[in-house]
Amino acid sequence: MFGLKIIKESEYNDLKEVSRNYEAHKKEQENYEQTKKDCKSLREQNSELRKKIQELEINMHGSDKKLKAEVKSLREFKRDTLEAMGQIDLAGFRLQYCTKKCKHCENVQADCKKYQFGSHEYCVIPK
Repeated sequence: MFGLKIIKESEYNDLKEVSRNYEAHKKEQENYEQTKKDCKSLREQNSELRKKIQELEINMHGSDKKLKAEVKSLREFKRDTLEAMGQIDLAGFRLQYCTKKCKHCENVQADCKKYQFGSHEYCVIPK
């Protein structure tokens, strides 16, 4: 049996409104669930990035300690070298850092003398 119910236009509009509200609520619920998933994913990514930043900061502080130790060592060497150089009378001579391509050593000047302080060599050359 087939039946047909005739309703007022206002009732029909009310049913359409209910249907639209239901669809809107359904979409809103889907958006809420998706937003919840996105927030969870972003929290996880944020947590991972913070861990990486902390690791980098730890490594950076470790390298800072190495650099500070190196700077301290170089300053001590400079101080020790200056103390040693202060005891050498350089009245008629000049001091030059000696490298592998030292011009004075290549010319083999008779008056040129080499002095070694640690792993560094200096040539004392007459003026």
